[in-house]
Amino acid sequence: MSGKNIAVRVSDSFWSNTCAISSRSRQKGLQYAVEGYIKNIKINKEGDTTTVEAKAYRSMAKSEKPHDLYLTCNEHSLLDQLCSCTAGSPGFCSHIVGLMYTLDLCRARHNDISSTSQPQQWHKARGKK
Repeated sequence: MSGKNIAVRVSDSFWSNTCAISSRSRQKGLQYAVEGYIKNIKINKEGDTTTVEAKAYRSMAKSEKPHDLYLTCNEHSLLDQLCSCTAGSPGFCSHIVGLMYTLDLCRARHNDISSTSQPQQWHKARGKK
């Protein structure tokens, strides 16, 4: 499973469990993703299992240690999610939601890169018109 596809598969599995995610967690998670508090994302594949690790930096207490985020999935679904915060043990805290939003935003950016955000192409010959 490539890093590009992990976001689709993990995201679909995560968001399908909407009853476990509170509206406050959704709101705070989106804020963390949009404002860039989810960083250091690492995707590791071992056999059929893929692990996503990240850090959720604090929005208010910037001098405190960031929360550690972990997701584990296989080819088809999310297997486990964990955050080091006190609310993170069931895996649906705002930091995990923020990681999921961040993965979704990365996928959207990858799929919809404007021509002005890409390297210049002037040196390449155009095709037939």
